[in-house]
Amino acid sequence: MDFNQAVDQCAWTVVIGQSGTGVPATLEGLSQAGGDAAGTDRVLVYTWNTSLAATDKPFHLTVLC
Repeated sequence: MDFNQAVDQCAWTVVIGQSGTGVPATLEGLSQAGGDAAGTDRVLVYTWNTSLAATDKPFHLTVLC
């Protein structure tokens, strides 16, 4: 995720989850947010399934500065 300011000194929280108003789906897996060596205005988000294979999952990211 790219931001319009430095976020490398901020707190990042990521959780797997969908958006919208539909019936929630069962979204099992793991997520992790981390800094990006490409710039201080970026946060990388990684998601895995329950077998620990890298998998695209919808997520919510919060950045608190």
